[in-house]
Amino acid sequence: MQALKEAPPEMQSKDKFLLQAVVAPNGATTKDITADMFNKEENKVVEEFKLRVVYIPANPLHLFQKNLKKVLLQGLKMEVSVLQGLML
Repeated sequence: MQALKEAPPEMQSKDKFLLQAVVAPNGATTKDITADMFNKEENKVVEEFKLRVVYIPANPLHLFQKNLKKVLLQGLKMEVSVLQGLML
């Protein structure tokens, strides 16, 4: 996997990692684990799980401030519309 040159829009990604698990023979060592063990064959169970990639900003305070600004602006717009409704 290579590092991204820039963050994805809105820190959203469709990247995933595929984890696979199989039952290894009792007493197996890391040398006994091969790619062939993960081939899907009859009478062989290969469990799979996809992990979604989640990006976390290096500066979480920046994300908090961005969201706070968005919430405050929405609140201000609602307050203005209520006041306009009262003046009618």
